[in-house]
Amino acid sequence: MLLAGVVQAGEVVRVASGEWVPYSGREIPEQGFCSHVVREAFMSAGYTVEFEYFPWKKAYQLAEDGKFDATLCWVEAEERKASFLFSDPIATEKVVFFHRKDFDFDWAVFDDLARYKIGATLGYNYGEAFQQAEAENRIVVERVNKDELNLKKLLRGRIDLYPIEFTVGHSLIIKTFKPTQAAMLTNHTRPLRVTQYHLLISRALPGNRAEELRAAFNSGLRALQDSGQYDPD
Repeated sequence: MLLAGVVQAGEVVRVASGEWVPYSGREIPEQGFCSHVVREAFMSAGYTVEFEYFPWKKAYQLAEDGKFDATLCWVEAEERKASFLFSDPIATEKVVFFHRKDFDFDWAVFDDLARYKIGATLGYNYGEAFQQAEAENRIVVERVNKDELNLKKLLRGRIDLYPIEFTVGHSLIIKTFKPTQAAMLTNHTRPLRVTQYHLLISRALPGNRAEELRAAFNSGLRALQDSGQYDPD
């Protein structure tokens, strides 16, 4: 009843997304964790959600232009605020350094990383401290175009370290390698970065639709959390 003036039962929300296992993907269970949360939160508010998948840049642009209602899942950034409303956090993830188990590694500050060869993925931002250290050549970074390639280089000893989200990293290791190979890799527990991911709702939508969708989604998300079905951390 509280949402009676806002929500029409069964109204469709169209969400553009990229593929990012295990958080989002066309062919994975529930289309990924973030997709599952978005669907359930909107469903509790009377909406139906349809996902379509594109390269990340195109998914973002389609939502920014108002051709889709929203896109997931993204980090909050100042340059995105002019085009999007941000939902409450859907998930919290830690970026950690992966390495071979037979590689003796520990770190506390960025100066500790100077002697290592670090893999990274083109176009990825690993946080201000990392980006600055890379730009100033205080750390040695080799960038390639795919996460899987970095993990293969790591396994073969061509790089010493690879930063990636904990859950994503372990999912890709299981997907990419045989069990005996996967068992050769591990991660350091100290996070390089802790990141929250959000649903971005397009400001280009007509009328008050963006505000209405955000309110409905956040309300549904709180209901899931209060019920114990969902923990954003």
